[in-house]
Amino acid sequence: MTNAFKTGRVQAVYVIHDRRFADRAEHMEAQLGRFDIPFEYILNHDATTITPELRHRFTAADYDLANGKLSCALKHFDALRRIATGGFRRALVLEDDAILEKDFHGELLAILEECLSFSHPFTVQLGCANNRFTPRSRLRPGQRLYEAGEVRANEAFLINAAAAQLRLDWFEHNKLSHSTDCTFNIVDHLQGIRTYWAEPTVVVQGSATGRFASHLDIKQMKRPLWMVRARFWLQRLRKKHVYGRLQ
Repeated sequence: MTNAFKTGRVQAVYVIHDRRFADRAEHMEAQLGRFDIPFEYILNHDATTITPELRHRFTAADYDLANGKLSCALKHFDALRRIATGGFRRALVLEDDAILEKDFHGELLAILEECLSFSHPFTVQLGCANNRFTPRSRLRPGQRLYEAGEVRANEAFLINAAAAQLRLDWFEHNKLSHSTDCTFNIVDHLQGIRTYWAEPTVVVQGSATGRFASHLDIKQMKRPLWMVRARFWLQRLRKKHVYGRLQ
């Protein structure tokens, strides 16, 4: 099967990672090696290196953003900076607990076929950690991408250099006052970045499914992993297969 990462259809892959979590690095290296996907880690701004100066520089005065969440946001903007600087037409950003589905390569090729002609700033959401799906009434046979008004989550997305630069332009003149996904929703609306949801999704988030312990979601951190896993799959059953049939 054609490897989009070796043919230049996807020109760069960046993995958001904190050095403290060796199990996640082991997972990503084994997984991306198995899929034959070259990648680079984003290692700047680990949570343990967040200083009061960084917090003052990048966050609004009235927003108490935990070090882990600020670290994650800064790493995402670092990835965007590399994508914009590289002028990439399509780049993939993964968080280090992303789990690729078995048919990832084949589905990605179909997704790319639909976005190869995009000349506008865009992002394509490949995963669905929050179990939000395009309503069944909108789905069309053979169609993979559906324009949406917001991002779903940030565990896996394609983005082009134009969209990356627009997000960076906003960040140059504004401070963080929301989580990363909420920030991107605000920025993308303001900057005219178009968001697409992939259907079916081709990535799941390991911390959402109980594969890994969450280090950002306070409520989830208090639950045992078996409960996290059960809640996720019950929610998916309800939202995708029950509610989805009614939409």
